[in-house]
Amino acid sequence: MPRKSTDLLLVLVLSAMLILSGCAGDAPAAPSNTQNPVEVQPQATEPPTLQPTEALAALVNGQPITLAAFQIELQRQEAQLVSMGVVPADRGVFEASVLSGLIDQVLIEQAATIQGLAVTDDELSAELALDIETAGGEAVWRAWLAENGLTEEEYRASIRSALLTGKIRDLVIASVPDNVEQVHARHILVSTEAEAQAIYQQLQAGTEFGELALAHSLDVSTRDMGGDLGWFAREQLLEPVVAEVAFGLEPGQISAPFASSLGYHVVQTLERVADRPLDDSARTILDGIVFDRWLQSLRDQATVQRFVGG
Repeated sequence: MPRKSTDLLLVLVLSAMLILSGCAGDAPAAPSNTQNPVEVQPQATEPPTLQPTEALAALVNGQPITLAAFQIELQRQEAQLVSMGVVPADRGVFEASVLSGLIDQVLIEQAATIQGLAVTDDELSAELALDIETAGGEAVWRAWLAENGLTEEEYRASIRSALLTGKIRDLVIASVPDNVEQVHARHILVSTEAEAQAIYQQLQAGTEFGELALAHSLDVSTRDMGGDLGWFAREQLLEPVVAEVAFGLEPGQISAPFASSLGYHVVQTLERVADRPLDDSARTILDGIVFDRWLQSLRDQATVQRFVGG
């Protein structure tokens, strides 16, 4: 099997996992102190010549995704899931997700073309040669292709798409700054509003925050540290409302109880820095948010016609 990094690239392209916001739902707010990411106006592309009877799965700004290509990708992703012991719970949702991934990849490649980005034959050959070497030789690599239902041409196309996606992603996330406003905060999570109110009253009476977090918080990832969330950027937490509250407090201030999808929280902001360097984890999250929002802007502006997959 090709090396792990290339497996990831392949899965990202073939399974649309590189499209970080491919799931339904609103994208998080972009980092407030980043520049606008690369703006790309979608444009209709000249569709390739199709056979008169060739069926389509979708048209993306005039560029076709054939029904045959969609069915091949559908079968491939389904086989990958089956190999992991997973069966799609809802066939319609699964098919729509596969088609969305193919549409997103077309949008990304259209945007890359507008930006003048391309993958050279030398880059592709170098990547392919490294894959074959890492796999243990050409025979092993070809066996892996057969096992995964891929032809050499399909594999080369997938690597080209992944490399091209990586190039435009690098261009887009270049807008994420190295330093952003961050706070250091802690919280206590409980299941009911009454519990949160009782804890808040104890805090107001002088009980130590860490002591109450250790005794009552349901957040096992922070409970043993007295509820300490560490330093984080505004967009970094999984629960945006917690970050919103923390950024609205002055250092040392404790919030009134409030609700999130997890339960009820009491938050204390400990420190705030207006221009703190991002650590690797925060940088990865913010990079993903910026790319998500950029891709969503492509979706919003694109003319897409779906003929299958919901």
